[in-house]
Amino acid sequence: MLQIFLLWRWKGGRPAPPAVTPLLVETLKDKSAEVRDKALDAMASMGPTAKDAVPALMEALPSKDFLEHRKEVVHVLGCIGPEAKAAVPDLLELVRKDDRGLRNQAVGALGGIGPAAKSAVPEILKVGQGEVKGDRWTAIWALGRIGPDAKDAVPTLIDVLKTDKPEADKDDDTLKALRGIGPAAKAAVPALLEMARDQQAKPSRRQYAARAVIAIDPANPARSEMEIASLSIDYLGIRQGKMPVVKLEPRPPITEEKKKHIKALIAKLAEIKAPEFYMWVAQTSRCFTPVFGEKSLGLGLATGSTLKSPNALGTLVEMGPDALPFLLEALDDKTPTQLTWRDSRSIFSSEIRGNCLNPVERRVLLKARDEDEVTRALDPDVFGLSRTLKVGDVCFAAIGQIVSRPSYGAIDGVGFGPDIVYSPVEVKALRERVRDIWKSEDPARRLLDSLLFDFAMEDAFFNGNHIDWGDRSNYQIEAASCITSPRKPLP
Repeated sequence: MLQIFLLWRWKGGRPAPPAVTPLLVETLKDKSAEVRDKALDAMASMGPTAKDAVPALMEALPSKDFLEHRKEVVHVLGCIGPEAKAAVPDLLELVRKDDRGLRNQAVGALGGIGPAAKSAVPEILKVGQGEVKGDRWTAIWALGRIGPDAKDAVPTLIDVLKTDKPEADKDDDTLKALRGIGPAAKAAVPALLEMARDQQAKPSRRQYAARAVIAIDPANPARSEMEIASLSIDYLGIRQGKMPVVKLEPRPPITEEKKKHIKALIAKLAEIKAPEFYMWVAQTSRCFTPVFGEKSLGLGLATGSTLKSPNALGTLVEMGPDALPFLLEALDDKTPTQLTWRDSRSIFSSEIRGNCLNPVERRVLLKARDEDEVTRALDPDVFGLSRTLKVGDVCFAAIGQIVSRPSYGAIDGVGFGPDIVYSPVEVKALRERVRDIWKSEDPARRLLDSLLFDFAMEDAFFNGNHIDWGDRSNYQIEAASCITSPRKPLP
């Protein structure tokens, strides 16, 4: 039975349902060590859904039959996470034992359990301080995952940042730990501000330092006049320049007739049949459907003469801010289009990209891009099956063209690893983030302000050298194209 399940799991590539847990628990009694090992591996892949196995795993920890698998048992408890909080005392005992490998595994598992493992902070801190042998970086990671209750670790973490130059590449782990501890780590803010402003430091160090400051004291960046470029997650090569002043003339309210027309156009998106260029996310792809033929493709999946833009989509994009509220509302429209593809490697993602120098986007993106919050879930409908694009997914791409965000596409696939599906229909976090950024009582003003922010981008410098990753020119060119295109709503 286990072999059949493992074959199914391998073919499907997704975690098993909770009903499988009793079968795996029973398999832990198998005489074959290899079978027991495979059962543990399956439980680890299930994560929190294997919570019913916690009692059996706790029973297995001291068992002689599991001496060779004790690390694997501990690893599974960590993968189960907060649902394994009953195992904290047993894991704490392993941290105290004189077995460095098992201690490291137990520390990692306690970090996986998170805040419920707060009673283990003193013992984990001993590892982080080097008082007992173990991997200090695993301990630092675990302290950050436990969160505010690990506040006693803050002096140690500050000391690590200031003195651990030989292993500076590990600073990111320390910075993430301080971010996880949050407001209780306020004593670290001066050191973090110094790092965020350090023009000689590597970009990731500045990024994580700035993000830690925001998590600890959200009002500090403005109060301390921290350079805004250091707050950016992706774009340390650019900074905000002087914004142009553009007066937006008063706009008449949308008539009921136009509202009906926009909703009819959105409904017409269900007629899409062929692969459409604008649905694919690629770093070098650009497309604007109202202008026929205005598209370029570098890396991506869509090629050939099938790259067409339907009239309904082009008209919606041309309407710009008038259509924007209706497209945002339709992000959860499950109406299927006629475009279906088959892919055995796709995963869903709630990740969203944008200009982190724009304060409206930055508020959402800095939170969403935190590694602990980004949700990438295996798509239960894709593996070995066909997937149909939904109207809400097409609306996501339409919004991307209106607001000049080419990354708003349904699929990101360049042939290296799994294709990533950005579906606001299936992923609630994605559509909520898009709505949070672009929903406004005055959509035209919100859109124009965003385009002006993009247009005001300037090159920044790193270590005295000019950085040009193309971000600045891309933002400026796309913003200028949207402002001066034949779309009606903007001046």
